[in-house]
Amino acid sequence: MSFFDRKLIENFKNYSDDHFLLPLSEILNPKMVQFLDSIKVEWKKLILCKTVAPDISDVKDNSHDLLVFYSPAVIHSLFENFPDVRQYKTVIAIYEPSTVQAVL
Repeated sequence: MSFFDRKLIENFKNYSDDHFLLPLSEILNPKMVQFLDSIKVEWKKLILCKTVAPDISDVKDNSHDLLVFYSPAVIHSLFENFPDVRQYKTVIAIYEPSTVQAVL
């Protein structure tokens, strides 16, 4: 357990009788849920924004040598705009674990 995790748990325990509101987008990291549930705090999520896939319909399918993805939203947008997309010889670079999961 990291120093940050220990300090966070310590802070939650200092306010153990309180209820917590977690502001976020509609995409919730399951590890956050597991963490909050594991330390037995009362919490609710508050969705403040919705992630919308960008419109990339003006991009030609299979016309690029390299595609770089930084967020799951762009992966979803790719498949929304090009449902039959195929990788062929295009090299794909992906950053961040949640983006990798969106591809798999």
